Formats: sequence, C-alpha cells, structure tokens
Amino acid sequence: DRVLCSDSLNDGVRYVEVIEAEIMNEVSGDEIGWMRLDLSDGTSITMTEDHPLRVHRKGRQGCVKLAAEVDPQTDSVMCLRLVQNRIVAVNKSIAPPLVSQG
Repeated sequence: DRVLCSDSLNDGVRYVEVIEAEIMNEVSGDEIGWMRLDLSDGTSITMTEDHPLRVHRKGRQGCVKLAAEVDPQTDSVMCLRLVQNRIVAVNKSIAPPLVSQG
C-alpha cells in the first residue's frame, strides 16, 4: 500500500510505501487517544493524538507538532485534496499519439 504525503524536502507531494502500520495500546486495552481537527474550510481530519503534523504559523517557518499539541486559530496545515469531477464526454476509439522510443 502507498499513501500520498507532503514531501517537505522536495517541496511537493509524492506517494510513499507503507512499511508497517499498527494500532497502539491494542494489547493493553487502553483507549486510543483520537481527535478531530476542524479546519477553516469545513474540512475535518480524524487522527490519533500522537500523529505528527507539519504546521505553519503566519510569518514563521513550518514545524512538526503532535496533533494534540496544535494551537487552534494559530496553527494551519496544508491539505491535499481529491475532488470528484463529473465526466462530461466519452470518446471511444481515439488512440494516443505514439511515443518515440529512441
């Protein structure tokens, strides 16, 4: 599996492979600390309290904070968004241009 991530080193986005995923405290039975961030555009993001986020403040360079440590109304996050688009036309039997192999 892969996830789409913000790549701050290359100032862009890229897919990265998921090597391992686990739910913490599953064995101990302790309740997992989940939280929801509500953003100014109406978007909400649900995550664990210890999820790292790259946050930005006006006039300052971004830094990484745990989700439980973000400051509402002060910190902001960059969002990658997938939007649904309506298909407006279907054209069958249209071959793509040939790509030169040399």
